[in-house]
Amino acid sequence: MQTLQPFPLLVDTGPAERNALPHAEEGSKAESVPIQEELFDQEWCRSPKQATELTSIEGEEEKPGLDPVHIKKEDPGTEPVIIKEEVLELESDPIEEGGADHFERWQQITTGEKLHCCTECGKSFTQLQHLKTHQRIHTGEKPYRCTECGKSFTQLQHLKTHLRVHTGEKPYSCTQCGKRFTQRKTLKTHLRIHTGEKPYSCTQCGKRFRQQNTLKTHLRIHTGEKPFSCTQCGKCFIQQHSLKTHLRHHTGEKPYCCGQCGKSFTQLHHLKTHRRTHTGEK
Repeated sequence: MQTLQPFPLLVDTGPAERNALPHAEEGSKAESVPIQEELFDQEWCRSPKQATELTSIEGEEEKPGLDPVHIKKEDPGTEPVIIKEEVLELESDPIEEGGADHFERWQQITTGEKLHCCTECGKSFTQLQHLKTHQRIHTGEKPYRCTECGKSFTQLQHLKTHLRVHTGEKPYSCTQCGKRFTQRKTLKTHLRIHTGEKPYSCTQCGKRFRQQNTLKTHLRIHTGEKPFSCTQCGKCFIQQHSLKTHLRHHTGEKPYCCGQCGKSFTQLHHLKTHRRTHTGEK
């Protein structure tokens, strides 16, 4: 049988006590606000170190953080765990012997650093491949051979340029006169005829030239050097072209022929002088 509980009696304590009750509730509520804010600060606004200390105070054992490189303290019977920070590295591409990657190659080019030195003449290069190509000058190696005439070259690009002699290809043309050339550098030199530019000057006499090779040949006049000698008579010459012309006296070759009378000459300027006899030009 269920027992009925008596209802509590409400006793009117008067206006003073009724007014005091809301004030007591407001006081308790006001006291609870700082407590809640303090708990909020403790739980959410603490630094990681303070949060660890708070956990230890509450009774949980503090766990040491991992060293970013490795764990210093190892538990017996367990293998050490290596934890390394991920570092983004440039992908190494050994483009040449010596293991130089693209970044090192770029750095050498921009700084002008020349690490590869020729043991024969001391000339330095930024890239190993350029040194290997240069060394063929000393060894005499010419691995690239023309299948048309058999002429050999130290560099592949030189062979490609040479092949235009056989194909007749002349991709570079002068915008002033329309003359065409097999090589870009030949066109560049030719343009100086139109511009009058002569960038190479002799330090001995001040004479200027359009080509550096012409200046080198000219300097032999001052030095007396005659590196080209005739194998037939021993006569020496300053330039190879002069030797080639001289050899025609021994061989009897006369490649320049007059179209009017058929007379032949060993040198071109001799033919030009002869033509004046037909034209009457003086």
